[in-house]
Amino acid sequence: MTEQDMLRIAVAQFNAVMGDIDGNAARIRDILMEATRQEADLVVFPELALCGSPPGRLLAHEAFLCACARALEDLAKATDQGPACLLGAPVRNGAGIANAAVLLAGGEIAGISRKAVLGPQESGVFSAGPLPGPLTLRDLRIGVALGADLATGDVCECLSETGADLLIALDCAPYRHGHGDARLSAAVARVVESGLPLLYVNGVGGQDEAVFDGASFALNADRRLAMQLPAFQERVRLTKWQRFETGWQCIEAPTADLPSAQQADYAALMLGLRDFVEKNRLAGVVLELADDTPTALLAALAVDALGADRVHGLSFPVAGGAEICTDATRFALGLGIRHDVLPLAGAVDALERTLGPLFEITVPGAAEDQLHARMRGAFVVAVAEKFGALALTALTRTDLLVGTPRCGADLRAGFAPLRDVALSATARLAAERNAWRPSDGKGPQGPIIPERLAQASPELMEADTRLAQIEAGTPDAASEPLGWMERRLMEAEGLRRRAAPGTRLSPVSAAARYPVTNRFPHES
Repeated sequence: MTEQDMLRIAVAQFNAVMGDIDGNAARIRDILMEATRQEADLVVFPELALCGSPPGRLLAHEAFLCACARALEDLAKATDQGPACLLGAPVRNGAGIANAAVLLAGGEIAGISRKAVLGPQESGVFSAGPLPGPLTLRDLRIGVALGADLATGDVCECLSETGADLLIALDCAPYRHGHGDARLSAAVARVVESGLPLLYVNGVGGQDEAVFDGASFALNADRRLAMQLPAFQERVRLTKWQRFETGWQCIEAPTADLPSAQQADYAALMLGLRDFVEKNRLAGVVLELADDTPTALLAALAVDALGADRVHGLSFPVAGGAEICTDATRFALGLGIRHDVLPLAGAVDALERTLGPLFEITVPGAAEDQLHARMRGAFVVAVAEKFGALALTALTRTDLLVGTPRCGADLRAGFAPLRDVALSATARLAAERNAWRPSDGKGPQGPIIPERLAQASPELMEADTRLAQIEAGTPDAASEPLGWMERRLMEAEGLRRRAAPGTRLSPVSAAARYPVTNRFPHES
């Protein structure tokens, strides 16, 4: 066996900061320096690691593209005496812009492979490249697939037919509940079709509503899982590959356990919140503490993501003072967070005096309730803005679908981590957190959410199931007469369009579906 028959590949499961091209490049350079000390031959980064994913309309700015080009030239120089580097970046593609994998080696840009299959969000932003051939590093021919290139057999088949020795897939794929097996299945299919081993390198981190889960892996040509990196955590790990008569194999690599479905959802929500705060350079978070499951779960998530010293809870009794907020106070004490009780009586009295002449001949009802809720939301936002923090809302997917009072109250909040979590699922996640803490969670061990809040009633679970059927437009739901839930889902459309952004977990978001102005079904 010669040195040419051995290859050390460092896998960089990288958390890029959107638009921070200089900062991302500096971190890439540091990883290359460490890989040099580990005697790596090649370091592989995810799709669009240089600029962040998805860049969207940032690509329309010439300065953005020029900064990426300069960074690539500078990073290429760092490979003069060290390992080669394969990373994702936008590059000019004739009159358009390509989502590309760039090979840096020997102090120069040694090759570029352009993404051939564009996802729905990339059409009109990137231009597709041709079916690619391999990139050459020493006497190794690397077949590179980017993101959606892995979804069909065309790209990998072309790479195999043009002499690739090894497939490397660069991706920045968002987490979707229960869809991890689909990603692995696509990779297995490409290995079977091509007869080549495959190294899959995925990005990690939160970007607005998306959370990229990492969980990079390697498959040998016999479909055996040879490497597995953890989900939702940055990692740089060295893998060793050897060339045999039958081809290349990964002979040494780390293997980590992946979380369960509930744990993965919690970890995704935690990472999404952490990166939204950190990447927007916010001091911490402010939220209302109320005696309900979504609020308790949100507070636990915030502490796990940021630490207790960066979480501020507020309670707003309409009558009385701190003595009637004992549950919230006890919960805040268990989490170790700051908790302030701000009585609303004075503010409510002032509003009633102001609106009294208009409301005096009416019966108190939903308008007054919504006004009090909006007042509490405004106070949370005011405190957050005053101290450079992020205002959180415990808005859930259920709230968004049917337009609950919480939906109307929290329209000014900055972030809604639970907006894609059904109300019944918040109880399941609370129960999961009581039995388990993420390895990078900053909150206390053990049960931290009151047991009574960690149980979903059968009625609530049934209601959420019914809502999911209606939202999906299943035949049995569509054929029935329009009921209470269907009406509420239609009527809440305007609120959904104005709600705060939040982490997305499901393939289908609770997004705009109905016209806001809508008389169906007409009632006489």
